[in-house]
Formats: sequence, C-alpha cells, structure tokens
Amino acid sequence: PMSNILLTGSRHVVALGEARTLKAAGHTVHTADSVDFDYTGYSRSVAQYHQVPSVRFEEHTYIQAIITIISEHAIDELIPLGEETFWLAKHQATILRAHPHLKLNIPSLDT
Repeated sequence: PMSNILLTGSRHVVALGEARTLKAAGHTVHTADSVDFDYTGYSRSVAQYHQVPSVRFEEHTYIQAIITIISEHAIDELIPLGEETFWLAKHQATILRAHPHLKLNIPSLDT
C-alpha cells in the first residue's frame, strides 16, 4: 500500500536518494529540516519541504512541529535520517500518543 512518508534530517545527501526511491515506489514524500535551504525541497520526488525549528535548540517546539506535519499531511511513516533520531526517540511516546498508527522507524532511546 502507498504511504505518506516524512523524512527528517533532509539536509543530508542520503535524503535525496531516499526520496527518489520512495517516490518511485509510489509513496508521497515530505521532508523536514531546520535549514533555510534544503535541496530536497526542489526535487520532483518531494511533495513538500517543511522547515522546522532546530531540534538541538528548540527541542519541544521541534517535536510539536513534527506532530503538526504528521497531522496536516496524514503522514503514515516517519523516517529520520540524522541526529534528530535521538530526540525523536526520546519523545516517541508523545508522538505516538498523538498518532498511534504512525510507523516510527526508530529504536528506543536506550538502544
């Protein structure tokens, strides 16, 4: 089944390849990062780039921004690609409480 997928940490080069692969498989891909310029936002493989606050400096605001994107775009699956994985793991209970059917591709913070 086709999914709406959110890739975080999309400033990383691997994000563009991942977005292309997911789009080719029929998924709708959204990307998110805190940088002003993110080349995935210019890719035909990405439905929309979302600029979010820096997770390092605005942790709770970042988590709320991710939850909002998931809500507004009916995201089915979240795939982190960078250091934000640690914060998402830390807050996965909050994210899953808001979206219990979300497939969150991260291990527990202890792992």
